[in-house]
Amino acid sequence: MSERPLRILHVITKLDVGGAQSVVQELVFQQLIAGHNVQVATGVAGPVSDTLSTRGVPVTVLPDLVHPLAPGSDRRATRALSQVICDHEVDVVHTHSSKGGLVGRAAARQRGVPSVYTAHGWPFQRGAPAAQRIKSLLIEWVGGRLGDEVVCVNEYELGLATRLRVGRKHHRSVIANGIADIPSANPQQRVRVVGDPFRVVMVARFSPPKRQDLVVAAVAVAGTDIHLTLVGDGELALAIHQQVALLGLVDRVSMPGVADPQPFLEAAHAFCLMSDYEGSPMTVLEAMRAGLPVIASNLPGIAEAVGPDAGFMCADVREVSAVMRRLADDPVAAAQAGRAARARWEQRFTASRMADGYEALYRSLCS
Repeated sequence: MSERPLRILHVITKLDVGGAQSVVQELVFQQLIAGHNVQVATGVAGPVSDTLSTRGVPVTVLPDLVHPLAPGSDRRATRALSQVICDHEVDVVHTHSSKGGLVGRAAARQRGVPSVYTAHGWPFQRGAPAAQRIKSLLIEWVGGRLGDEVVCVNEYELGLATRLRVGRKHHRSVIANGIADIPSANPQQRVRVVGDPFRVVMVARFSPPKRQDLVVAAVAVAGTDIHLTLVGDGELALAIHQQVALLGLVDRVSMPGVADPQPFLEAAHAFCLMSDYEGSPMTVLEAMRAGLPVIASNLPGIAEAVGPDAGFMCADVREVSAVMRRLADDPVAAAQAGRAARARWEQRFTASRMADGYEALYRSLCS
């Protein structure tokens, strides 16, 4: 006899564009396929909430679920979320993002419903500003005592949580992020026509941790046949535009703004991400799915995702430019790394694998 469908509530502070939001969307779609009853609560609607609504997923917007700590708003958001849990007879509450995690776990505890919190990259990890690290660690300590299970997206972040005692002992685990396959994502062979530029793509918001400036600087010295596409938008977009112009790279660096990254990944020969700090970025998984070698900052979470054969971990502009030059000059090495990236994604980072991991966890908490 098959197990009954679960009533699952996902809670996230914002449903705009971002890695955590992408995970929620992928997970909800997989859970719908499995026959579960799924809904989402958020403080701010956005593109992801629109997508979910078109698939018939109920999205409840709680205006008091705001990003900064605000005791009055936090209490109202907890009460409202507690009522949602009660009204819909939720079996398990799955929370995402620091604030959504705190409020969601408090509401679940009030109703005696098990809760899961996924940490989409600890905000207190190495490289983050000191004030952010202290504040976020305090929030995560409190939240970890309210909920049932803390899920990390890689072993490195599990180690951080264990050392800093975030979450309760024996109630921490790892479930890797995953994304679904799409027909155009698996090129049999990426063939670079002789004379064509070597195309590198970076997909990330233009904000201080992402460091588009380092990638642009690397392109400037890697060779005139290296072309870069920066997909995204944000507060530092104008500064990067100015850097590109100052370095005379207008013909070699394009900035299409916020767009579907897939066509740019399919047109590229390599992917680059030189963040100051990251958890397990979804854009790296998208690049691996597309069969692209990954050039990235030498951060534990990225290195763990990419493995020894699918990419190149770099420390500075000099190393990034050297790898770009090497891949442009050696199509065999580039193709080998791309095939290894695709194979690693198939083995470890599919959406169905992620969903199966969470369903097993839900069942163990609800039993």
